[in-house]
Amino acid sequence: MVGLESKLSKGNWEVDRSSLGNAFRYAKYGRYRELEKAIQDSEVSVDDQYGPKNNTLLCVAASHGHLRIVKLLLRNKADINFQNSEGNSPMHLANIFNYKELVNYLISKGANKELKNKRGHSPLEESVDGPDEAS
Repeated sequence: MVGLESKLSKGNWEVDRSSLGNAFRYAKYGRYRELEKAIQDSEVSVDDQYGPKNNTLLCVAASHGHLRIVKLLLRNKADINFQNSEGNSPMHLANIFNYKELVNYLISKGANKELKNKRGHSPLEESVDGPDEAS
C-alpha cells in the first residue's frame, strides 16, 4: 500500500511516487535503463497491475509504442496475453494506437490474435486497417 509520504498532491491529481508508480512511468515514457534496474532490483514484478484499468507494464509500453521496453518485459517473462479490466491485451493496445511494427512483433512472439476484449473485438479488429502482416 502506498503511504501518504509517497504521494504528492498536484491540484486534483495525486502523483504516486512508489516503486510501482515509478516503474509504470518508466514504461510509459520509454525509460529503459530505469525500468531495467527496477526489475533487476526486484522493486516490481513485470506482471504487477496498476491504475484504474489494471494495466501491466507490458500494456503501458505497448500502448505507447515502446518496442525496446516491450522486448525487455518479454525477456523478463511478462504475460504477452494479459488482459486488463477492459479485456484489452498488449496487442489490442498497440493496434488501437496504430503501432503496427509492435503488433507484428507481438504476433511473432506468440501473442494470441483471437483474444476478445469486453467489446467483443480481437486485437486486429481494433484498428481500421489492421497490421501489415495480419492478413
